[in-house]
Amino acid sequence: MLAHIQPTSDKIQVCIIANETQAMIVFPTTAKAGPDMGSAFCSNDPEFHEWCIDYFDFKWDKARTFDSKKLIEVQLDSQVI
Repeated sequence: MLAHIQPTSDKIQVCIIANETQAMIVFPTTAKAGPDMGSAFCSNDPEFHEWCIDYFDFKWDKARTFDSKKLIEVQLDSQVI
């Protein structure tokens, strides 16, 4: 039996962490949440590493340019950050 999978959101936030030999992809626990370290895959397998880098490059190529006008100043304990 074939299953039909339909995506429910195209705006799920994932986090990719990688170095030269290892990679990790972190998923949110819900579609509206941010990445959760409890929902992650991590490996030093070369194919997984390549997939993570390819996915990062794919998302990077689709990203919009950074708009510094949307930055806000936050003050913590009388220090400007």
